Amino acid sequence: MRLLEKSMNNLIQIHNITSTRTRLYPKEEQFADYILTSPEIIVNAFQALKDEVSDHSPT
Repeated sequence: MRLLEKSMNNLIQIHNITSTRTRLYPKEEQFADYILTSPEIIVNAFQALKDEVSDHSPT
């Protein structure tokens, strides 16, 4: 991940997302998904939604 973050923007980190898991996931791991974009991409809004449709939060 660190290698990718050298040339790309990690939206999970930039937008202070604390977890991409829902309470349906019983383990302690907080992240299942990462969204990376090229620096020239303008992101107007980004969030991990609270909807619980699986053990992954919709992003």
